[in-house]
Amino acid sequence: MATLRLTSSVLPSLCFIRHANSSFSSRKFAWKGYPLRQISSCKTTRLQLVVPMSSSHVTDAPPDHEGDVEQEFTLLKQKCVPCSSKELRPMTEGAARTLLSQIPDWELLDTDGKLQLQRRWKAKNFVKGLEFFKCIADIAESEGHHPDLHLVGWNNVIVNIFTHSIGGLTENDFILAAKISTLDCKELMRKSIPKAPPAES
Repeated sequence: MATLRLTSSVLPSLCFIRHANSSFSSRKFAWKGYPLRQISSCKTTRLQLVVPMSSSHVTDAPPDHEGDVEQEFTLLKQKCVPCSSKELRPMTEGAARTLLSQIPDWELLDTDGKLQLQRRWKAKNFVKGLEFFKCIADIAESEGHHPDLHLVGWNNVIVNIFTHSIGGLTENDFILAAKISTLDCKELMRKSIPKAPPAES
């Protein structure tokens, strides 16, 4: 595991970047097949956030995905902001469903009229579930926005996100969910078993 100290301006959307002794300069990285460019220099950036990572999680971007990915990474490029305004109101369901398209692995829940985001994982074991919580905690601390974390039945991981101060959803919740979705947790979670095709009659 390599440890790299970065600020959120250097790492706006990714949790995993290869450790290097020199500055990052126009190097391409990939997430789910899309190219990402790291152009900030470590030498000119304030050291603020400690992000543990393994260099095996990063690959060079494939040359055939050079198109515009601005829309795909709209949430990932943003930073959570303090919810200090007394006039701030929860997001409507329509607005929430529009942003939900950028985080397809998350569900939109309505709990007593209050919307929240939820996603479930099945960890390999109890300890792996706690390790995953630590990865989420690193992102939450860097964003200043925190989810509700549940470990149920020893390996069922459930993450709920909403803005507690207003009792509903804000854009911060979607930003946090999108960044949690970048976590490479294959070593912590059980492999999903494909569903068997329906039997022919």
